[in-house]
Amino acid sequence: MATIAALGAVLGGLTGYWSAYKTVTYDLLGIQKPVSPRVEPEPGVQRNSIAVLPFTVLGDPTHEYLGAAISNSLTNDLSFRVPGLFIVGVDSAFSYAKKSAGPQQLGRELGVQYLLLGALQRSSGRIRVDARLVESQSAKQLWAEKFEGADDDLFQLQDFISSRIANSFGVALLRKSTIDAERRSTKPEITDLILRAQAEFLLNNRSLVSLAAAESLYRQALELEPNNSDALIGLGNLLAVRLSLYRFSLKMTPDQLAAAVAEARNFLDRGLILNPRSAIAHNGKGRLYSVERKPTESLREHEMARSLDPNYAVNYHNLGAVELSLGEPQKALEYLEEAILRSPRDPAIGVIQMHMARAYVLLGRWDDAIEAGTRAMVSPTDIATVQLNLAAAYAEKGQLDNARSALQQTNELRPGISISALRAANEPAYIELAQKTLFEGLRKAGLTED
Repeated sequence: MATIAALGAVLGGLTGYWSAYKTVTYDLLGIQKPVSPRVEPEPGVQRNSIAVLPFTVLGDPTHEYLGAAISNSLTNDLSFRVPGLFIVGVDSAFSYAKKSAGPQQLGRELGVQYLLLGALQRSSGRIRVDARLVESQSAKQLWAEKFEGADDDLFQLQDFISSRIANSFGVALLRKSTIDAERRSTKPEITDLILRAQAEFLLNNRSLVSLAAAESLYRQALELEPNNSDALIGLGNLLAVRLSLYRFSLKMTPDQLAAAVAEARNFLDRGLILNPRSAIAHNGKGRLYSVERKPTESLREHEMARSLDPNYAVNYHNLGAVELSLGEPQKALEYLEEAILRSPRDPAIGVIQMHMARAYVLLGRWDDAIEAGTRAMVSPTDIATVQLNLAAAYAEKGQLDNARSALQQTNELRPGISISALRAANEPAYIELAQKTLFEGLRKAGLTED
């Protein structure tokens, strides 16, 4: 983690992310401007397919291996992050490394809808990478992003860049596939159902409505193909996320909760039989163990997910949550900071900030806790938990009016909350830290013992 933290400091000057975000938001997602008319793939072109071309290296030709290395790493990342995406093998893509061909020719010859192109320049201890996504038939640029950082550790830098591109590009391509699927009048194919479910899950901020829509799409896919591993794992993970985020607001009885956990675990286990190297499945199982208050088992699953896909950003904030429950707030903060580093515009940013606020309260860092808690007031998150920690932090800062207001909102959202109830809901190591931080602040705010 120290190495990762150091890398984060080195790469603190990454540039161009906001302009890339606007490109995705306006041109591809169609949030503020209408999406351009879709271009149907030519005959022989695989739908939802991409070729990652070797990145062009500008300047010193001895650095050409870096372009190939990043392209290869990115190909592997995309295969992890966008299940169902058809990716041309690196050998085929790399055969164009020394050839000059336009997007239309490349698309026809490789049989792909999309091309991911890039350029890399290394100079004076710095590396700059420009990446862009092009629709092959129309030659329209759909997405672009720039990266710049020190080259002290080339392997770590290569990993970071490919992860960042995969995180942003994967979501963008899913949305494009969704728009294509929604405009077709024929019966959706299984891949389209899965891609649409993934897009609904990723792009609409994990609201209950969007989760229900994604669930319906996954179940339709499983009706057509009951042993589709992507649909099984996608649905199981979705159900685990819903239980993790909303089990309190859904007011489930213990029996209902146990049944829901069992259903989600069944989907994930069936998916793992077919795809035992799925980081998403292990991450989902880790969430389920957290719902069952089994942090040791949860930590094991999330560590397995990290070993299978170290670029899986959401797994880092789940690791942070587990470390919190085990009474390790400093470890938790390291994982949570890593989650933000790898996915700075994550739709679950509210949850990440909520956990950061909890960690800061346990460490007695009241100003940091208030700042993180304020940032956490977005959907989806557990507003009651956010307000609870804000109440403690405000009280310890002597801002009693703010503390009482936050505690009142907690009581409205979760009636019957008390110090003893919090003790009963947490692990011994967490309780030990909370005695002089969270609990003491809540007492000052006016929370009762029983």
